Amino acid sequence: MPQVLRQAVKRLNAAIEQCRAVGDNGTRELLEHILHEEEEHVDWAETQLEEAEIFLHPEDLDRSAA
Repeated sequence: MPQVLRQAVKRLNAAIEQCRAVGDNGTRELLEHILHEEEEHVDWAETQLEEAEIFLHPEDLDRSAA
């Protein structure tokens, strides 16, 4: 996963924990929603990178199938 996406997820998790600590449930729920969307984005990006790698290096796919 690219560094920018890792940092976003890490910061969102830290912010959610801070909201829990101070009892700010409204902001926590909002950040949890954003985190869920960000995790979906991460999954999509990782899939795209994997597919690009197979497209750019199809010989690796041949080796792994053997």
